[in-house]
Amino acid sequence: TGISVGWTWGYWGSYAQRNEISFNRIVNIGQGRMADMGGIYTLGASFGTVVTNNVIMHVNSSSYGGWGMYNDEGSEGVRWENNLVVDTSTDSYHIHFGRSNEVVNCVLVGSRGSVLAVSRMEAHRQGAFRRNVVVWPNGPAFRSGNRLVDGTAQADFDGNLFWSEDGVTELNGLCRGTVADPKFVDAAAGDWRLRPDSPALKLGFRPWDYSLSGRRRRAERTVEATPDTFAAALADVRARHGEREHVTLRLAPGDYRLDEPLKLTTSDSHLAIVSAEPGRARFVRGERATPGWVVECAAGPLPDAEGFARVRPHLPLFFYDGKWAVEARWPNEGYAEFTNVVESGVSGRVLNSVMPDNPTGPGAFEFASDRPARWNFDEGVWLCGYFSHDWAYERVRAAGFDAGRRVVSMAAAATYGIGSQTWSNNAGRRFFACGVRAELDASGEFFFDRKTRRVDFIAPPGMREFVAVTRPGGFLEAEGVDDLRIDGVVFEYALE
Repeated sequence: TGISVGWTWGYWGSYAQRNEISFNRIVNIGQGRMADMGGIYTLGASFGTVVTNNVIMHVNSSSYGGWGMYNDEGSEGVRWENNLVVDTSTDSYHIHFGRSNEVVNCVLVGSRGSVLAVSRMEAHRQGAFRRNVVVWPNGPAFRSGNRLVDGTAQADFDGNLFWSEDGVTELNGLCRGTVADPKFVDAAAGDWRLRPDSPALKLGFRPWDYSLSGRRRRAERTVEATPDTFAAALADVRARHGEREHVTLRLAPGDYRLDEPLKLTTSDSHLAIVSAEPGRARFVRGERATPGWVVECAAGPLPDAEGFARVRPHLPLFFYDGKWAVEARWPNEGYAEFTNVVESGVSGRVLNSVMPDNPTGPGAFEFASDRPARWNFDEGVWLCGYFSHDWAYERVRAAGFDAGRRVVSMAAAATYGIGSQTWSNNAGRRFFACGVRAELDASGEFFFDRKTRRVDFIAPPGMREFVAVTRPGGFLEAEGVDDLRIDGVVFEYALE
């Protein structure tokens, strides 16, 4: 399918209401490899939706279902007007079943099946078919997938012109209209405009300019940019926006560092940002760092380790050679398990997604290993894993470890408590500890001291770059932009 609107089977309510699908050119879909499609496809009730001024050409299905305009199950309230459909492997217009759909002032040409089809007849009127020009090679104009309820086509027909190219126009007694040559200007050359003496004009058909459908080329200009001149080049492009040019901003290889997300607005419409050498122009939000470096965080002072329990601390993000650096953790892979729960942290059985309002305490559990004795809980230790349900992953700060009792105490309750609140409480719960200085022992791991802001990192052999991202936001924010293209550009390293 070229354009699909709505996804609700039958006559159920749908959020796809009052859409306008207009001035599109949809060509060469299906290509003999796919089936059950339309140039433009609707499904479910779409009240107030208008499909207008579109061109649909060469829809070729592998078997059934190579339609031009397609109202699938329960389509309701859709108006098709001023559309040109040319060369479809099955019907130009097909409705599976629906209600109150209108096809008005369209030109339907060259269907290799019948022209109009209704797969399921229903007792109500399925729609209206008015002032259309319909031309097809041969055979009946209309087909249906089941018996007619009252012997009619279940649609209102008015002012249509039908013409079969073999001179034998079969309307099946179902489609009503005038049988006559529409007198196209030059159909063989792809000109489906009507000559002034076309009989369709006397029936009320109103010509429209279908050449306006699809992308229209503008004057083109190319602006060259390097990492040092990017800001000035973009300003130059924006200054000339009123000239309605299509501008290509071509980026030389290099790193284009963004202190803030690149914000594109209406003044950046019809812009292409293209790498002169694909994959070698790179937008980055971070800056190169060195292990042992003190990170300056532009987002403001970082809180101390204390006070963070359920919420992840605001850490800078670190990357190396296009990969995430990992907070120092234990175990380095997989999870550690525990079974015996000392305190669940909540009372009662909690199964839904709502934070319980009956916490009894942060919670605690027995842990057979003495590994936590190495950890500095005042500096901050976070446990990440599944404390209750196997679908509820959390990161919760730990408060301490009683080596004599071998009990880990939490600083806050997990959402669903620990262990005893799950249907699988007989299975071991699992976690890994992260952000722990004592566990900085593997290649690609880092430890960030939130008080001194120093980052320590174990660099893998041959590492090319280590990058710190300290500012919030992503790479690109676009609002009100039309016709934007970005090609061959790499986006790498951002907080969001």
